[in-house]
Amino acid sequence: MDVNLLDTVNEGIARSREQGVILMNDRHDLQSKMDSLRNELDVLQKQNTILETQSKASAEEARNYLLCFLDAHCRLLCHMLQKKLPRELRDMVYSFLCPSKSVRVSMWDNIRSDGVFGFWPKFFDEHTKRHTLQWPEFDRDERVLKVRPCTVARLGQDALYELAEYYYSRSHFQVMLEGNLLSTFISTDYACVGIDPAKLLSSITVDLDTNAFVQASANDESKQELLHELQSLFTIRTGARLHFTLYKEDTLPRVATRRRPKDAQTLEMIFPTLSGLKEAGYVLSLMLYNRCWLSCDEQNFSIQGLLDDLSIQQQKWQSPEGKNIGMTMPPSGGQNDIA
Repeated sequence: MDVNLLDTVNEGIARSREQGVILMNDRHDLQSKMDSLRNELDVLQKQNTILETQSKASAEEARNYLLCFLDAHCRLLCHMLQKKLPRELRDMVYSFLCPSKSVRVSMWDNIRSDGVFGFWPKFFDEHTKRHTLQWPEFDRDERVLKVRPCTVARLGQDALYELAEYYYSRSHFQVMLEGNLLSTFISTDYACVGIDPAKLLSSITVDLDTNAFVQASANDESKQELLHELQSLFTIRTGARLHFTLYKEDTLPRVATRRRPKDAQTLEMIFPTLSGLKEAGYVLSLMLYNRCWLSCDEQNFSIQGLLDDLSIQQQKWQSPEGKNIGMTMPPSGGQNDIA
């Protein structure tokens, strides 16, 4: 029994040794596989680093290619503009470069304390010294002036000026002839932005909506000031189209009939200037009493013709049908689209 038990123990020891050898071999195999996987991971990490480097190099190269393309495009565009292409083609280029649609700019809520327009944009960034265009966007709800910037590089001074001209040729100016605002606007030096208002308005086609206010108790001095403001329009007579509105205090029709002599005096004073502006190429529209647009066509454009037109419309106001009539629209040709 003792001999058989010893043999059994020896066989068990032998099997354990064999299993131990097998386990050791398996451990070595696993270690080898782990080392192999670790080496492969190192290789993959190195390859990933190489790919990232190549990707950055490719991105930088692509960026350089894009910049070169844009530079070439800008140089070509500048060369085309300097050749003075037809206005229609240049407008197509500017409409592509212009970042926003044309807006009607009103000065009612944008007049600074010094009487100068508050919506005039900056065309050159003095801090970065880069060519930067800023287009005004008027927000009537918030009563603020929002500005949307757009940088157009390497186009040159002439192209930038024409781009600004393109924007203003599709905008409206609304000017109130009170407090020397019009003459202040025309004579103000905008050299810091590279724009001369009188030169700009005389070189492009602009609708100039001009409003003049004359109170019932207006003295001769205020009327002379109004006349001076109107005469300042002759400095820009070659480009702008004038829509002149003579606002007087809101007067009832029965009172307006008794005001006819004073109306004649006011029209008699400003009529020669209006006639001269009309001969200079302005398209006139004339309004009285905040209600009535008087006809300014060739056949009716005289002091007596204007008063007769006013008398006819006053009779309409006094009629039963005219009690519910508000302000009439301007006659045909009084409001023109911008060319």
